[in-house]
Amino acid sequence: MQLEQIDIAISALSVTPDREAVVDFSNVYYVGEDAIVGNPDEVYNINTPRDLAAYFIGVQKGSVYEDWVRDELVETGLMPEDHLFVYLDIKDAFEDLLEGKIGLVVLDQRPAEIAEATEAVAIVAQGMNRQRYAIAVPAGASNLQQAINETLTDLSNEGFLVDLAEQYLNIDEEDLLPIEPLPPVTPGVPPEGCVNGMAYVADLNLDDNNMSTPPQMAPGQPFRKGWRLKNIGTCTW
Repeated sequence: MQLEQIDIAISALSVTPDREAVVDFSNVYYVGEDAIVGNPDEVYNINTPRDLAAYFIGVQKGSVYEDWVRDELVETGLMPEDHLFVYLDIKDAFEDLLEGKIGLVVLDQRPAEIAEATEAVAIVAQGMNRQRYAIAVPAGASNLQQAINETLTDLSNEGFLVDLAEQYLNIDEEDLLPIEPLPPVTPGVPPEGCVNGMAYVADLNLDDNNMSTPPQMAPGQPFRKGWRLKNIGTCTW
């Protein structure tokens, strides 16, 4: 979005100060909360974020929960940094949890409920870190932002957003978390430095676009693949 490659981002995207420093957001359309997942064979007593500090914790890379654990526990000195485990795929965190390599996994409530039903793990606490979901647009795109807000208002008045929550999240209207009482988010300071970006130009070898006569390679055979790329970011390289 900062490189003007897309106009809208929507994917359970939480409003945070760091994000508001570089993009604008629509009105909040849904409020979710965290869940703390543990081993069902263990006994936990978790009532505050401070109680998490005694455990090795798994989070998904780049998630708001990674930032939250860092801010609340690591940066405050309550938990050593090497007690925080960051995963590209949160399912790997569940595997490590069941193998005893970590003690807890912190993630969104709905994925946690799915994991509880499918991964033999258990939700042991929740509600410590509510998230406001909104649609991101490029900074200054006020017309687009206004159009999205008007559409969200219409969908809300028609009950369509409630129907989506019931159909896809299995959440009844009376169980939806309120939006209005949440405190406003104060935009952070835009990060210094440039934004990396690149675009594919061509294959240098092993042409992916011409596989009519693919190279004959044995399983496990080492090879080297090259591409030509174009710098479309703001960084120099």
